[in-house]
Amino acid sequence: MSVVNKMLSDLEKRSQATKPNANYVPSDTADNNSKTVSVLLALLLVLAILLAWLMMREQAPIEVNSGTTISKITGVDKDPQLDQQTKNDNASDVALKEPPMLNAANQANVDVVLDGESIKELVTRLSESVEKLQVIEQKNNPLQVAEINHAPKKPDPFNEPVEKAAKPTMSVASSQSSDSVIALQQEANRQLQAGDKSGAKKNLSRILAIEPRDLNARKKLASLHFGEGNTVAASELLQQGIALSPSDSAIRLMLARLLFRSDKADDSLQVLKKHPRNVIADDELLSFRAALAEKQGDYSQAISDYSQLIERQKTNARWWLGLAVSQDKKSLRQAAISSYRQAQTLNQLSEQVSTFVQQRLAVLEG
Repeated sequence: MSVVNKMLSDLEKRSQATKPNANYVPSDTADNNSKTVSVLLALLLVLAILLAWLMMREQAPIEVNSGTTISKITGVDKDPQLDQQTKNDNASDVALKEPPMLNAANQANVDVVLDGESIKELVTRLSESVEKLQVIEQKNNPLQVAEINHAPKKPDPFNEPVEKAAKPTMSVASSQSSDSVIALQQEANRQLQAGDKSGAKKNLSRILAIEPRDLNARKKLASLHFGEGNTVAASELLQQGIALSPSDSAIRLMLARLLFRSDKADDSLQVLKKHPRNVIADDELLSFRAALAEKQGDYSQAISDYSQLIERQKTNARWWLGLAVSQDKKSLRQAAISSYRQAQTLNQLSEQVSTFVQQRLAVLEG
């Protein structure tokens, strides 16, 4: 038996004798198997190259002249009988189709003729043996196989799917809350029209429990409490609203008016002065704060607010009059005269107010 056949037989016996053991402890056997697989793979590669070479020789016949000695490389020396047979051949052209027969001496050294079919068979058997050894090695080394199978894949920037931007979607709970708020608002409005203030307060309170930032519901509820004389509850509701929305002018102005009507003018002015400076106040807040500041003797604040209102509406006589009065009380004589004249020129003042302006101009100019 040839060396190759002996190796194949030995591999088949080894694969049949090897059984997977659940209590396997790694040993040198796995390394030996790996070395054997490497040797077989190398042998398989050599045989594949040889097979390819033989197939090319078979497909491309070589033409030779009469009297030329032809030999095929088989790993042995030339056969004298073959040379004599070639010389006696009368054909002019000879095509090489099959390898020459080996003599008895050469057959003692090589048991197998390496023709195309034999090499194919050897390649097939070697492939099967390598596969068996790989299966055995995988069974004996489950941890190594698991590491290979679960090894993280390297990211491929060209094949990675492009993540699409997530579209904003309203959750089911948020949608249900919105529907509940709308239904409560409609019911509260219906109750207010019907004069059911108690029912309206309950529904407005439910709205604020669901959506605390609903300023309209908060102001309506505060108005109902204030109308019933419960200024404490109304004030607390508005203060909570300011804490949630400090830049909202309407709810701040409502609290200031509530405090002013409760004879808390100083507190009212402080609430208005705490309006964020980086947020533009609306005209209604500015006009109320300017008048309240002038009443409370804070003429600098009044002059500042009236000046902002004039920048927005230069033809409004009310703002010029308020600015003139604040400048007059702050003893800004020339500025007050200019402002009084501007207010009088616009012809928007009532007769009584116009008389007051003329009197002040006579005093300041005299």
